[in-house]
Amino acid sequence: GTDVTEAFEAHHLNPNTVKVLEKFYKRDAKTPRNSPFTFKDDGFYRTLKTKVWEEIQKIPNKESDRTAFICDSLLFTCLVSSTITCWAKDYWIVMLSYIVASVTMAWVIVAAHNYIHKRTSWRMYIFNIGLWSYSGFEPIVFWNPRKERPFYADYAVIIEQILFPFMFIMNFLKRFSLNFTRPGFFTQHYRWHDGVGFLLPVWIDVNPD
Repeated sequence: GTDVTEAFEAHHLNPNTVKVLEKFYKRDAKTPRNSPFTFKDDGFYRTLKTKVWEEIQKIPNKESDRTAFICDSLLFTCLVSSTITCWAKDYWIVMLSYIVASVTMAWVIVAAHNYIHKRTSWRMYIFNIGLWSYSGFEPIVFWNPRKERPFYADYAVIIEQILFPFMFIMNFLKRFSLNFTRPGFFTQHYRWHDGVGFLLPVWIDVNPD
């Protein structure tokens, strides 16, 4: 009962995939779209996809290996630097490794977000290392355009800077509390990758000073 048109159009750039979408056609929408962007051949999605697809063909295949190496290196650096933070005795070494661990953790979450938009890969689950489920989006910030939206949506660039440092923990606590307030939430919504958020604290715990 869910319209997958927008998700399909946004995530599949290859023009040949349009034929696949046609196989799942049920009926035209009964209500108008709440987004100004259409799926017509001369509309926003198809026009942008055509131009992006042309540019993607120019990118060497080895670039995907390079991005994977960057993501893996950031995760490795985060784990190593967090370990050094526990082991080191010198104040400046502790502070330096602490900063490196913090920065690489933030960067690896951003890097892992790239894999959420690709086929299923273990790297997409690295996003959960920040206690934020990869499936939990738009809690307050609205990234997608829509006709009707709250007034604060226009100030997303400011709201992000203020709330994002706390949103990861808030999202985790919200999901955790739903286990006690919504029957069957744990069995229906929790998966193994929800435990990835405990990787770093467990890693630090098994590497004490």
